Amino acid sequence: MELVDAFPLLNITFTVPMGLVEIPDGSGRIVVWERGGRILVFPKSNPIPGNASILMDLSDRVSTSGEFGLLGLAFDPFYANSGDLYIYYSRTTSPESIVARYTNDNAADNTIDRNTEDILFTVDQPATNHNAGSIAFGPDDMFYIAFGDGGGSAARVNSHDLSNLLGAMLRIDVHTAPGDPGTQNYVIPSDNPFVGTLGARGEIFAYGFRNPFRWSIAPVSGTIFLGDVG
Repeated sequence: MELVDAFPLLNITFTVPMGLVEIPDGSGRIVVWERGGRILVFPKSNPIPGNASILMDLSDRVSTSGEFGLLGLAFDPFYANSGDLYIYYSRTTSPESIVARYTNDNAADNTIDRNTEDILFTVDQPATNHNAGSIAFGPDDMFYIAFGDGGGSAARVNSHDLSNLLGAMLRIDVHTAPGDPGTQNYVIPSDNPFVGTLGARGEIFAYGFRNPFRWSIAPVSGTIFLGDVG
């Protein structure tokens, strides 16, 4: 049976909505993303069904097995100029979590070309649970990504292993051009805590998590409030 959640004040019905954000460009547009892979956009001033449109549809790329799905979405704080949107989803072709950037060549448009996908991270998932999924920009304009520990009873050891990204929150710079173009599409901030630590991934900002599914960043202080199942 298909699970449907309704937002009566919006007069729009969504299928398993995962989150709601306002596009940070002053346009007054609201975006809702669904677990199955659809991303819908509508005007905050007149949210009726006829005014909703599909910003992007990744349904054929997104797996909803177990706890998989389109789990996170974040607009670049400079979206009005960059047109960049970031998405965390589970791929259908293999048990992997993907964090990717998509670029709208005209930020005022209500559609984004899914073929602009630029993958930042591909993380193998040993199970279909504990995928975390929230992504966000902090007041420092850095991009934060949280991965779960991979699920299963034995996977929690992953979150204490600094050589992999499972069970960790990452902090990266997507606004600075890498020194060696073509090798990676982000920069590791030099003030990340494990930069220079032998065997550690420099992207890691915090670790030891089980499944940090939802969390948020205070807009002024930058304090991270995170809920974990462990």
